[in-house]
Amino acid sequence: MHAKYLTIGAATTGLMLFVWGGVLNGAMRLPGEPLKGFTNEQAVLEAVRANAPSNGVYLSQSGVFAAVDLRPNLASRTPSLGPRLLTELAGDIAEGLMLALLVLLARPATKAAGARLGLFAAAAAGIAVPLSDWNWFGFSPAFTFYAILEVVVGWTLAGLVLAALARRVIAPESAPTPRPVAARASA
Repeated sequence: MHAKYLTIGAATTGLMLFVWGGVLNGAMRLPGEPLKGFTNEQAVLEAVRANAPSNGVYLSQSGVFAAVDLRPNLASRTPSLGPRLLTELAGDIAEGLMLALLVLLARPATKAAGARLGLFAAAAAGIAVPLSDWNWFGFSPAFTFYAILEVVVGWTLAGLVLAALARRVIAPESAPTPRPVAARASA
């Protein structure tokens, strides 16, 4: 089932999503304080260590929501950045494969139609989780906006790339093979 398209599409789109995520989350200065710092980090650290027995997601009856991921020695996560980046890239390639399958099944006629397909798929997926997290767990509007933006822009670009790739890879494979024309005998 178009293995060449799926392989190239997953790799290309996955790499593009990885780069886009890096640009959005690492290089851009995001307005609206999507992530905030604590006023007294040491006090928070002591309270979390005393009341969260292991890493995980915690929710209290008073509305405190916390994702806890502490190393026992409180060391920096920077040394483990490489494996985390590889995990992110693998996830983006898997995401690219799912989007390539979507484009393959939908067969958009133009690159613009592929971009629209990516946009509408992203609108559904990109809104589903961040909007729910905003609603139930109090994620900030800025954090929610950037979470949606990452998926919507990334998947729209993915749809554009995959539609262009489909026209180059799939179209030649599915075009009918021309039959040799028999030489006519002169009359």
